[in-house]
Amino acid sequence: VLDVNRLEADAMPLDRVSVDLHRVAAEAISNLGGMSRQARVTLVAACPGQFCATADAAVIRRVVANLVANAIKVTPRAGDVWVEAFAGPSGPGLRVRDTGPGIPRADQESIFDKFGQLGGGRASGVASSGLGLTFCRLAVEAHGGRIGVDSEVGKGSTFWFTLPGAGSESALRLPALAGEARDALR
Repeated sequence: VLDVNRLEADAMPLDRVSVDLHRVAAEAISNLGGMSRQARVTLVAACPGQFCATADAAVIRRVVANLVANAIKVTPRAGDVWVEAFAGPSGPGLRVRDTGPGIPRADQESIFDKFGQLGGGRASGVASSGLGLTFCRLAVEAHGGRIGVDSEVGKGSTFWFTLPGAGSESALRLPALAGEARDALR
């Protein structure tokens, strides 16, 4: 709650350094391995190369951990969660894709709002304060980045964010993106 309030007031200092999003993704997978094993959800890293952003490493680690933990929580047993760093037109980014129930289009914007929850929080089967995605949105925006979700009910969700790149754009490697991934960058 305190960090959300500090971000809202533009009072959270950010220690901006070059951050390798591939490494951040790998750390999130390593740190949340126990949670995924307990939930019987497979975590998969798809990070072909180095994707560097200018960001506060600790804050971005929290964003990624929150997105991955949420994906694990909503993914049914024997499901999968993919974490992928990428380079897009607005800078390097990371996406977390799950095989969960998906989010109705009408709810996709409000889930980033303070205390915004699907189905009233516990009614959806996943306990939540409604602040995690708000923190993610505020943290990414404080870095000058963008965050969003692409989802279809019954087909899972892809949460994504982009950040300003470290160094020149030519330093970013651009992987071949599937159609759904390109759409996530709109």
